[in-house]
Order: sequence, then C-alpha cells, then structure tokens
Amino acid sequence: MHSPILKLIRQALPASKSNEIVLLDVGPDGTLFVSTADGVLQYYDPEIPGFAPVSIKYMVIASDSETTAIAHDSVGSLWFSQDTGELLRLDSTSGQIGRYQLASSELPGLEADMVVTIFADANGIVWLGTESQGLVRLNPASGEIKAYQFDGTSSGPSHNSITNIVSDNTGSLWLGTAGGGLNRFDLSLNI
Repeated sequence: MHSPILKLIRQALPASKSNEIVLLDVGPDGTLFVSTADGVLQYYDPEIPGFAPVSIKYMVIASDSETTAIAHDSVGSLWFSQDTGELLRLDSTSGQIGRYQLASSELPGLEADMVVTIFADANGIVWLGTESQGLVRLNPASGEIKAYQFDGTSSGPSHNSITNIVSDNTGSLWLGTAGGGLNRFDLSLNI
C-alpha cells in the first residue's frame, strides 16, 4: 500500500513518461523541483500541507535526458546537469535556460563526463563533481573553467570521482569521493 504523500506526488507528475524520481531540490522560494528519468518538473503549493501541482511553468525542461544533479545558486537560479553531458542554468527571473560548455583545453574529456553533483557557493562560483574528471570550478560570469584532479599530491582530491560537495562555515568545501574518502578543500589555498 502506498502512503498518501506518494499518491499525491504520483498524481502531480502526469506529464512525465517516468515514475522514477531521480532527484529532489527545494529552491529558496519554496519551489520543489522534481527530476524524473525524463526531465525536470516544477511544483509549488504553500497553501496545503503536502504536495500538489499548482503550475507547470517549465513542463519537461529536457525530454529524453536524465538530470544527474541539481543545485540553486545565491540568486535563486537552478543549475542542473544531464546525462548528455550538458550543464544548464534556469534563470529564476526570466525563466530562460542557459547552456554552459564544459569543453576545456585543460581537461579535454570534461564535456563527455557526467556531472554527479553541483554546489554553487556564495561568491557565484559553481563547483561540479564529476564521475571521472575530478572537481571542476566554473565561473559563470567569465566562463573560466579550472579542474582539480587526483595527481598523487595534496593539491588535488584523493579520487577523480566526486560524489558530493558541501561547504562549512569557514568556506571550505568538503568532497565525498567514490574511492578516496572525504576531502577538505580549503578555498583560500587552492584558487
């Protein structure tokens, strides 16, 4: 038997071809972003206790692509990556979607690697944890991309598969890896 909340969520996803919920994220305004195996849907209702569809402003943002990571930045825009290798930004004000090229001469395989986690810091920098290319720093304003990879020294992460990124109150990033344990990335030393 399904719980009532699960029934509401299933009813809230009629436009989706998939009932597989991949990721959930709540934006600063309370909007719930639900990523299914076939796209991202937006739902929000502050009036009722629970979930219900109110408006589907961006029905399926990218059909036939699975969203692999979601995060909001300091201005409320939604960043998300897809299994096609794309990194996208949904502008919270205009509703426009921007695409970011991850190709880099420093890291030629980056555009084909899957982004598995996204963290947007308070300074507007977007940090990407990739499946096999390490930690990537993207400055959206300039388009500058910098990669930090495992190289056997203390200057990079202990593994190139970065699965989680969070920040602490000192501004350091904490990186979870798939094989290299937990890493502390001191931004004051590594930028």
